[in-house]
Amino acid sequence: MSNYTYIDRQHQLNLALSQISRSPYLAIDTESSGFYTYFSNLCLIQLSTAEQHYLIDTLAGLDLSDLGRLLNKGALQLIMHAAVSDTLELKKAYGWEINDVYDTLLACRLLSGSACSLASLVEAYLGIKMEKKEQKSNWLRRPLSKAQLDYAHLDTVYLPELMQRTQADLQELGLLPEFEAECAYQIESCIVRDKEYDPDSFVRIAGALDAPPSVRGRIKALALVRDKLAREYDIASFRVFNNDVLLQIASCAPEKTARQLEAARIHPKVKSRDHGRIWHALTAAGSVSDAELPVQHTADPVFLKRVKALKKCRQSIADYRGMQAALIVSNRTLEEIARVNPPDRQSLAAMHVMNPWKTECYGGHLLACLRGEKPGTLSAKIPILPPEKRHS
Repeated sequence: MSNYTYIDRQHQLNLALSQISRSPYLAIDTESSGFYTYFSNLCLIQLSTAEQHYLIDTLAGLDLSDLGRLLNKGALQLIMHAAVSDTLELKKAYGWEINDVYDTLLACRLLSGSACSLASLVEAYLGIKMEKKEQKSNWLRRPLSKAQLDYAHLDTVYLPELMQRTQADLQELGLLPEFEAECAYQIESCIVRDKEYDPDSFVRIAGALDAPPSVRGRIKALALVRDKLAREYDIASFRVFNNDVLLQIASCAPEKTARQLEAARIHPKVKSRDHGRIWHALTAAGSVSDAELPVQHTADPVFLKRVKALKKCRQSIADYRGMQAALIVSNRTLEEIARVNPPDRQSLAAMHVMNPWKTECYGGHLLACLRGEKPGTLSAKIPILPPEKRHS
């Protein structure tokens, strides 16, 4: 295992940044608290160059502004796996803008379409099996254990070599321009949104829609009070009590509710301090009749016809290229195009729902399908995967 430096002092960080600034690339990963807390907190930043590896303790009160400026300059080739997730964490925590990212997850998806976890990629390209025992670890805890640090460190160690290997494959197959355009588009599209509770989200709990109206009302009330408690205590919602417990409490006979609530697996802190709020939510719950369920809007038949035509068009492109359809254009993008119904390529580009490469290469086909016309021949610049590389 490579050596790494754990950084929790400012002078250590300053020295590391002076060394990093001389490297042509920087691999980055982050660890956050989202598995344990309602509001995800950034707990650790892992960095790797060709020769040095660093773990930065983001809870140590360090001034990280120089690191943010370094990532924003565009002087370094940044390497990430699942770049959108880490970019959002960094943006949310510090407001940083990230530039020039190489995403090994996206590279894998274009090259093979499946088995694209970091562990799968490392094993496929480097023949190394990664341990993932600390994947759901509590990164807020201090001090971090050696097992946690070793695990976190490995998330960046292999990224530079993975970039070199996958980049060569992308180049060989003519996929590099498409990949670079999608990487840039995904990073530019990263928007941090406030966490808000959807009062209708209770219908997504398994069994809620089939429950009697009175039980349905209790499910709704419990889901709401759970979210409020999770927010106040900054505990992940499922740790307050999970959906199985919620359904058990909501479904039991009223005269047995108190006993069921007492026996239920509820977070100890919540149970000792706010047991009464859960009880009050239950006793105050009304019924939710079928008529009171969230309205499922019936889509306009014209809209549905456009979506169907666009999906058929997408599938023809995917079959032609030997790729999975989702890599051509996402369902959400197709639905937005169907809703807006742009009249020309310029209007389609102005929607900013896909990267410029896709707009140029697929735009004419998609617009023809919207008009009910037969699409012409795809651009010769669109690479086709050879038989042995086509996605299964």
